[in-house]
Amino acid sequence: MKRIVVIILSFIMLTGLLGMGSKMAAEEEGGGKGVTGGEVKQVTVTAESEGNTIKEQEKTKRIRIEQEGEGEKENRYLKIYDEKGKVKRKIDLGISVQKVKAKNKEGIIKDANLIKRKYAAISDDNKKAVILEYSKETFGGYVENDNDGKLRLEIVDIYGNTLLSKEIEQNREPGSGGGDNPIKILPDGSILIITYYTIGADDTPTDDVLYIYNKSGEETFRFPGKGEQGYLINGYKISPNGKYLGINYIIFQPKSKSSVIFFNLSNGKSWDLGRSAYIKNITDEGKVFVSKKREIDIIDLKSKLGE
Repeated sequence: MKRIVVIILSFIMLTGLLGMGSKMAAEEEGGGKGVTGGEVKQVTVTAESEGNTIKEQEKTKRIRIEQEGEGEKENRYLKIYDEKGKVKRKIDLGISVQKVKAKNKEGIIKDANLIKRKYAAISDDNKKAVILEYSKETFGGYVENDNDGKLRLEIVDIYGNTLLSKEIEQNREPGSGGGDNPIKILPDGSILIITYYTIGADDTPTDDVLYIYNKSGEETFRFPGKGEQGYLINGYKISPNGKYLGINYIIFQPKSKSSVIFFNLSNGKSWDLGRSAYIKNITDEGKVFVSKKREIDIIDLKSKLGE
């Protein structure tokens, strides 16, 4: 009987000591986050509060992509603000159509529609932005009779200055069958662009190409290579440091194939996975996470493509 009483008393004392230890630990953290006087306070973070925080952070950035209006009256702009928060430069984005007089391929001046599509991307450090503009004069007839479409690249800095303005392609429109954002600024300042060829009997997008241009507007990479046709780019992923690139593609000729090809952009090496897969992520160290049915495979690109 005495043994039972001793065990019960020991348990009570141990429980009390543990309780005191927990309270002391809580009080030590009381000056920290959510704990005061040994009591843990519940901190509720809602989607609305997180959204407001993000909006406040966006307001501090000098270069922003902003929307005005909604529905049919919706307009998007690339805006560059000065140090006092006033708009220094404003660039229209999206689609615009303007009535103009233009010379057709036969040299005859006729009424035409000048169609423009503008896309933009901002660098991660918010010091530069790139604008990709596709423009084309159409005359209301067959697509083949329209003037050549022009693709122009413009790079601007945080002060609104144009650092580069250059026509880079003809008859290639921004976008891809996969619907990815057609333009992205890489960490070294290079520009990644996805385009498709727009000339055809029915103007059907075909022959996707992914380009990379340097800061001078010179082409440094393209997939597929020159002369290769019949590709559809379903999407891509690139490592945060811009070194490893993975591209989902489908080729229709001479034999249909769906696969993923990876590149080490620092040494030019490539490796084809040989099957289709969804790329979830690529790390700076070359680790690729791809989905295979309902499982995730990890591929080490360093072993395939080198450092």
